[in-house]
This record gives sequence, structure tokens and C-alpha cells, in this order.
Amino acid sequence: PNEVDIGFADDMRTHHLQGVSLSLAYLEDGTDPTLRQMANEIIIVQAGESRLMGQWLEDWDNPDLDLDNAMEWMGMAPVPQTEQPGMASEADVGDLEAAEGDELDDLFSSLMIAHHRGGQHMAQYAVDHGSEEVVTDLAQAIVTTQQSEVAEMNLRREALGLPAV
Repeated sequence: PNEVDIGFADDMRTHHLQGVSLSLAYLEDGTDPTLRQMANEIIIVQAGESRLMGQWLEDWDNPDLDLDNAMEWMGMAPVPQTEQPGMASEADVGDLEAAEGDELDDLFSSLMIAHHRGGQHMAQYAVDHGSEEVVTDLAQAIVTTQQSEVAEMNLRREALGLPAV
């Protein structure tokens, strides 16, 4: 594996784990059946992909999350894992956990759209620059899936009377 394969697996694992966390927070009080279904799908897919990327890192003798250094593998200035593109802030997560009703639907869907767009950015870079076929294949699947989920979430937002983001 090259630096992109390792960096992508490390950073995307952290990114996905936050997607799972946001989805679990929505399921606590979220009532919209479509958004609940989306949250469940995010949990299942992203938890599985996180485990897969963790196994790759183990196989490549690089199992430890580098919490202080994200995005450098993309030629960007390194940032903490929590500051990757699309990551919700601690305040955003707190707001999500406290929200109810329409506010919860709005906040969850807008945070996940931003989250997915940040993930697409990283995944596309891995598609273009990764060396391991398993990495580039998964990265392409992430790009495709998250583009679709962003479109679906915006359609649902519009059906709920919320503006597209």
C-alpha cells in the first residue's frame, strides 16, 4: 500500500465512525421513517466499512489511528482527525443530541449531507491516487453511494418542507 491507501483507510475509518455516531443519535428520537431508514443503512454500511479498513491497517502493520494527523496523504496541511472535511463539531453533535422533531430532522440531514460531501472528497482522491485495488474499489463505492445518499436526503428534506443543502 502507498501513503494514500494507508491515509485513506485511517482517516475514512474515523470519518465513518462519526457517521455512525450521528446516525445513532438520530435514531434516539428521530421519527421520520425515511430518515430512520437512511440512518440505519449508514450504521450498517459505515460500521462494516470501518471494520474492513481497520483490518487493512492491521494487515499493513499500521493499525493505530493517527488522531493528530489527517489529510496529509492528500497533500493538504495536516489537521486533527476531528477537523477533516465534513466532520461535525462537538457543538454540532451536542445540538443533534438535544434536538427533537422537525429540528432533529433538519439538523441530522444537513449534518449528514455535509459529512458525506467531505467523505466523497477523500474517497475520490483515493480512487485517483491509491495503489491497492481493494482501496480504490471501496473508495469508488463510497463516492457513488454518498452522492446518491446526498441526493436522497435532499429529496427528503424538500418533502419535509426543508430547503435543499
